[in-house]
Amino acid sequence: MLTNRRARDVAIIALFSLIIFIEKAFIPPPYDKFFTILIESLLLCLGFIIVGFSGPIAIGLVSGLLASMRSGLAPFTITLALLYGLLISILSKVFRVKADFNVNKGRLAITAGIASIVVGLLGILITIMIGLPIPTIVIALIFIVGLIQGIIGGYLAATIWIKILAKVKI
Repeated sequence: MLTNRRARDVAIIALFSLIIFIEKAFIPPPYDKFFTILIESLLLCLGFIIVGFSGPIAIGLVSGLLASMRSGLAPFTITLALLYGLLISILSKVFRVKADFNVNKGRLAITAGIASIVVGLLGILITIMIGLPIPTIVIALIFIVGLIQGIIGGYLAATIWIKILAKVKI
């Protein structure tokens, strides 16, 4: 039987994963990267803050499984989504983003930015290696926009936590 905390964690993971899937469902890759990184990084970072270390990993896995249904590249979609969650979790621990109920905005923004760059570069490399054509300008834009959106997403997650969620008993 699920405890209240465990049930809450499962609900948050399911909700955040579904939101990520829905936003990705309507935009074809690789152009979805221009619009979805902000929300994805925001939700993965909130997952770390609320659920803990396993939050972003579970959200990445579930959202990757859901998103893989729309793509012919399911193994890559799942792997990159899981890696994004894993990087958010590991880097958040390394940079000590959260101490009790306090969250460091700058550290979380850096964490999300680094994770976005790494996953973005791997996604671009995989796309190029399997022979899908991507114009150079699109590659550069994905990198720049992904970095900016990752940083903003991490910063917004910390701000939402500090201003709203930390004061609410979740």
